[in-house]
Amino acid sequence: MKSDDALLAPSDNHDALHDISDIDASIIICASCVDLRCEVETLKHVRDDISAKLVEHSDMSARLEIEIDLLRDMMCAISFGIRLHLILLNIKIFFVVT
Repeated sequence: MKSDDALLAPSDNHDALHDISDIDASIIICASCVDLRCEVETLKHVRDDISAKLVEHSDMSARLEIEIDLLRDMMCAISFGIRLHLILLNIKIFFVVT
């Protein structure tokens, strides 16, 4: 075994890592780095999909709130119309009876 192939002692690891920190990490390519990059890209796509679904959900929720308000207004108008009709019917009956 050559001396270059020897394992580094823990104290040597710190020095080796210190020397590596000056290297542009974008040029270092290894299988685990490629796998990690793929995993990061996959997670970015998942994040983007979830964000898009959240926006879609928020839009649907806002539209639903508008529809609920419109239905509530319509129900109030119908209720008012029915009450008005009953009042007018009672007035008509009152005049017919008297």
